[in-house]
Amino acid sequence: MVVGGFHLFNPGNGEIEPTELVDAIAGRLKDTGTLYYTCHCTGLDAYWRMKESLGQQIQYASTGSEIEIGP
Repeated sequence: MVVGGFHLFNPGNGEIEPTELVDAIAGRLKDTGTLYYTCHCTGLDAYWRMKESLGQQIQYASTGSEIEIGP
């Protein structure tokens, strides 16, 4: 499990990184079999684009989210 943001959102201009980059990152992450929890700095648009490829392998963690670790 990896918890963290991917910094794919630029708050200065309100845009995500190019879709080609977001897709390439999602492709690399998919091959790992790891579960990812990401948050606000990924950006919702980038998160949903990555979710299309990763499915349940990626989840969004927002304020108040609880992540259970263990059996």
